[in-house]
Amino acid sequence: MKHLRISGILAAVLALAFAIVGPASSAQAAGTGFFYIVNKDTGKCLEWNGYNKPITQETCKKTQYQWWNQSAAKLCNYVSIGGDYCLGDAGREKPVYGRSSAKAKQLFYSSLRPKAQTTIGAVDCGYFKVVKGKVLCGARILVKGKTYSPKMMWIIKY
Repeated sequence: MKHLRISGILAAVLALAFAIVGPASSAQAAGTGFFYIVNKDTGKCLEWNGYNKPITQETCKKTQYQWWNQSAAKLCNYVSIGGDYCLGDAGREKPVYGRSSAKAKQLFYSSLRPKAQTTIGAVDCGYFKVVKGKVLCGARILVKGKTYSPKMMWIIKY
């Protein structure tokens, strides 16, 4: 009888806590699913072109080669449901390449929420950016020495 009363009280407390806090709204939840990575300066999407081929920026067409997903701390393309087509680097001030998950380095970014504006980069090479139309990884580009240039800012679109 004592266990029944304790479990009843526990259920009531949990119900009250859920009613007060409520379920997480989509605005509170982290972004999930496939998204486009759009350069803030050019308005173009990152596009997968194959293993060991440079990642390019193309007009956003909503093709599967422009859909990305988070896989651990990597960003991988939709074409590979297993998460094996990922963004990778070739060194500092070099193009960003398509790599297998095993060869792709972990990336850093501040947010993957819808409409987030973030930098993306890898410890070994620096920040992803657009230079003369090409997607490179390298040193930061600053405006007036303080603000990140739109060339190295990326917008996450679901």
